[in-house]
Amino acid sequence: MPEAQPTAHDALDAGFGPRVRILVVDDSALSREYILGVLAELPQAEVVAAENGTQALRAIAEGSISLVICDYEMPDMSGLQVVRCVRQAHSSLELPLLMLTGHEEPEFKVKAFRAGANDYIFKHAAPEELLARVGTQIELLLAHRRLNAARLRRSEHQKFEAIGHLAEGLAHELNTPAQYIQDNLAFLLESFQALGAVVDELRRLPSDILDPHEVREYVVTRGRLRLVAKVHRPNRNPYSR
Repeated sequence: MPEAQPTAHDALDAGFGPRVRILVVDDSALSREYILGVLAELPQAEVVAAENGTQALRAIAEGSISLVICDYEMPDMSGLQVVRCVRQAHSSLELPLLMLTGHEEPEFKVKAFRAGANDYIFKHAAPEELLARVGTQIELLLAHRRLNAARLRRSEHQKFEAIGHLAEGLAHELNTPAQYIQDNLAFLLESFQALGAVVDELRRLPSDILDPHEVREYVVTRGRLRLVAKVHRPNRNPYSR
């Protein structure tokens, strides 16, 4: 037999997820008190009330409402108008809304769903049904929040990975020319040292090395100049026959 999945009531009771704040919007004081009393059974859920649509939109604009239960018919602003205003700023996943009404005709339900309501509940519904419908929306809301948190963590992890790869590539690009310069500097240093040794040897050569009548061949061995051949060239006048 499959294990039963935890309900929203169980999740809230176990302290799983953030605290939720439920807004009840109804111009009837008797209806408000009834709903507030039923929802008081939900653990870790704060329930507040508004008498009309204007108060409801003001409370929602403060950004602390997690779920709305709104009456269908109110004097200054109808429930449908409230839903449409709410959906301009919040999706059905971000802020679930239950339409509350005394009408059971299908056309009222259709209008509520088309306006953007998540669910529809009859005003005289049993407390168990009200808690079940509200609990389902809370469960979906908490699941949506967990999903967003997981996506945010994954996004941050991917950003850190990208930064790490970029740093590795940058270090490699910086290290390659640095190593090239280091190797060439070592080669230049050895070359200058050898050239200095050759110059020192040239300075120690006898003065007759500049004799134009002799051709001498030298080689450099380990920084020292060594004579390997010497040929005497007669003095010829290019203009003589």
